[in-house]
Amino acid sequence: MRSINCLSYLLIFLLGQSVYAANPLHLKMLKNYTYSTPLKLDLSGADLRLYNLDEVDLSGANLQGANLSGMQLIRTKFDNALLNHANFKGASLDRVSFQNAFMECVDFSQSTFMYVNFNDARLPSAKFLDSIIKRTTFLRAKLKRTDFTGANLYIINFSNANWEDAKFDNTIQTKVNRFN
Repeated sequence: MRSINCLSYLLIFLLGQSVYAANPLHLKMLKNYTYSTPLKLDLSGADLRLYNLDEVDLSGANLQGANLSGMQLIRTKFDNALLNHANFKGASLDRVSFQNAFMECVDFSQSTFMYVNFNDARLPSAKFLDSIIKRTTFLRAKLKRTDFTGANLYIINFSNANWEDAKFDNTIQTKVNRFN
């Protein structure tokens, strides 16, 4: 059932008819952000690829269905954010935090991660296909049905994470802690 749900959102996204609609005022606020307080914005369905999100605090924001594919993100905070069905495919993430974020069916395929925090995040059916993930933590993360096929995992901490039905096919794992 979840794979059908993810597929339906993917088809909607590819056909250009988003079920999400960002608040235009919130997009303007994002453009003029001055790095002071978290922005709890409605950016659902927004194409954010032309925005500089380095060091932006989007904690608690609604980014469901947002397109962040191919972006370079440095020190961006998505703590407690709603990121279901967001597209990060091919992104580069450095010291980004997704602590306690809701991220069902998010696509991180072919992305690069360095010092990323997924602690307590909920990532059911997320995709990390062919990604490079270094020095990243998934403490207590919910990784049910998450797919890491073909990923390169280096110094990763999955302590107390739930990886029920998660896929680790053809991964390269170096110093990976998957103990509870």
